[in-house]
Amino acid sequence: MAISVTGPISPAIRRAKWITFQPFDLRKWFALGFCAFLASLGEGGGNFNFNGGGGGGGRPGVPSPGRTGSRPTPGPFDDVLTWVMSHPLKRC
Repeated sequence: MAISVTGPISPAIRRAKWITFQPFDLRKWFALGFCAFLASLGEGGGNFNFNGGGGGGGRPGVPSPGRTGSRPTPGPFDDVLTWVMSHPLKRC
């Protein structure tokens, strides 16, 4: 039996469609969106700039890799991230 790297892709896509759309549940989509939001906080995300302007890359004030420069400009969620990191969850 040969091992296929691309063989599991089609079943995975079918399964993802089934999980997200059948039956369509708005609560599930809000939960997924909230999880994505929380994940972006952990990665330093929060720059939700969808202006579609071309050119450039990255957030303003953030130096490109390999470049030295000024410190990154604080984003709108930096205070929230600082608070969350300084108040860890207490396990029961």
